[in-house]
Amino acid sequence: MAALELKPGVKLDLGKIPKWAQILIIVVVVGAVGAAYFFLQYEPKSQQIAGLIATIQTQQNDISVKKAKAARLEELKKENEWLKARLKELTEQLPEESEVSGLLRQISDLGKSADLEILSWVPGRKRTNQSGLYEEIPVDVALNGTYHNLGKFFSKISSMTRVVNITGIRMTGKEKLGVGFTATAFTRVPAPPQGGGQ
Repeated sequence: MAALELKPGVKLDLGKIPKWAQILIIVVVVGAVGAAYFFLQYEPKSQQIAGLIATIQTQQNDISVKKAKAARLEELKKENEWLKARLKELTEQLPEESEVSGLLRQISDLGKSADLEILSWVPGRKRTNQSGLYEEIPVDVALNGTYHNLGKFFSKISSMTRVVNITGIRMTGKEKLGVGFTATAFTRVPAPPQGGGQ
């Protein structure tokens, strides 16, 4: 083996180094290079790869959630259309305030057509329901008639498309009944004026 000159005048004869020492030097050099590679290249790249994998997984989860929402979009659109139609249908059962007098007249006419004698018809004070969605207009009614005619009258009211509640029914008499009750009609809360006028 050739001599290795470390500095001028100092030579290291590799042939004189024992075999085990040569192997040890090779192991130390290879270990140092391996350690340098591990700490300077492999470990930082591994952490970078792990970070990228975590980012990819997060994005894939986000994509899955958005795909699920997109898949439900048509279903939600149909549900929204159904709810709009149902709201329109229910709103039609609540007349405008201007229509309430006609509705109450219709109830009065139903009583007359059922051969009931209307003794009094006293509108009460309009009040907004706690929900704020509609107003209630109560009317105290007193009338005379038979059980049969009264049943016919209530049946006609229950088949009306407009919502009318009958509460507080009071009856007196046997053959000819004296009947009192409160008929409550409902109306939409008027929409606030648009524009504000400022």
